[in-house]
Amino acid sequence: MNNKKIIYSLSFFIPIAIIFICWFILKVPPFGDNVFLFGDDEIEYMNFFSYYKTFFTSNNTIFYSLARCGGAPMFNMLAFYNFVSPLNFLFFFCPEEYMNIGFQFLIALKLGFCGLSFAYFLNKEFGSDKITSVFFAVAYALSADSVITSMANFIFVDCLILLPLVLLGVSWIVRNNDFRLFLVTMTLALLSNGYSGYVSLLFAGCWFIYKYFLENGNDYKKFFEKAKIFVSSSLLVCGLSAWLLLPVFFRIVK
Repeated sequence: MNNKKIIYSLSFFIPIAIIFICWFILKVPPFGDNVFLFGDDEIEYMNFFSYYKTFFTSNNTIFYSLARCGGAPMFNMLAFYNFVSPLNFLFFFCPEEYMNIGFQFLIALKLGFCGLSFAYFLNKEFGSDKITSVFFAVAYALSADSVITSMANFIFVDCLILLPLVLLGVSWIVRNNDFRLFLVTMTLALLSNGYSGYVSLLFAGCWFIYKYFLENGNDYKKFFEKAKIFVSSSLLVCGLSAWLLLPVFFRIVK
């Protein structure tokens, strides 16, 4: 195994190992009965994802349900609650009685992917293939924002996984006029969650300005050429995610 694979593996597994050690000490599932979750994770998402599983195991539909307020649309709520995340499909394999443990495992898995994506970003953006990259990747995965978000609103963690890849895509625009990575990862971020997705887009804009002037100085003519690619890509991202986000928007303002 080469050094790069070792770094990626450690960046993925160390955050998971640390969070499981913390759960063991605190006696939270799967090691005890203490409550680890709070906020929306505790009062909403457990029940929601239990119901989410029924879309695959019964005749429930994603468009309308009598189980919600005596009958209400479901698609906009599913869109808001991150149902398009591929990781959420793991709930399909979790028995109903162990849903709380499955929830904990999914949180740990998402934190592991946070570390992996940040290690990949460090390698591709800065050419860092030293073992010290693991420390920064683990610090990102287990930062206060990542851990508290996973405990209170874990649907936002997908954007934390994608953010390093979004920033790498912006760097590709600045260096090579290549918008493909930014287009894919930013679209996935918006589809994962509109709230954290648009914040990621704003941060990507700040990163674009920073990276351009850091690498190109005060060449304003070239800046506007690059900015045109970035803005066009951002608009295309919004268009690609509109099919999911617009129903949520109109339901909120209704």
